[in-house]
Amino acid sequence: MRKLLAVLALSIVLGGCGVITPEMTLSEKVKAIQDKAVQLCAYLPQATAVTAMLSAANPAVTSVGAVANAICTAITNWSSKRTEGTFTTECPRVNGVCVEGTFVDTIKEKTKEK
Repeated sequence: MRKLLAVLALSIVLGGCGVITPEMTLSEKVKAIQDKAVQLCAYLPQATAVTAMLSAANPAVTSVGAVANAICTAITNWSSKRTEGTFTTECPRVNGVCVEGTFVDTIKEKTKEK
């Protein structure tokens, strides 16, 4: 009984870390990463970009937070280059994948316009 409780407690703790499990469907993984990226940096990556990133990533070290952090880092670095005047048309990349998407404020503005 103690072992069962320990395993249950551990699974609850790890679940909060955003661990990507083999039981998750691809759409669940993508949605979790998109939600975390929006939470971290107000950027919603396209589902196709997240799917490609997951395909290119090492599954042993992939977590929702790690992928979302990588997305946000790439977007932040890309945005800072843009404001410094060294902006290029090259898109930000994670694991060689172009991180296409939109900032959440843009989505809210489009919704208001309709």
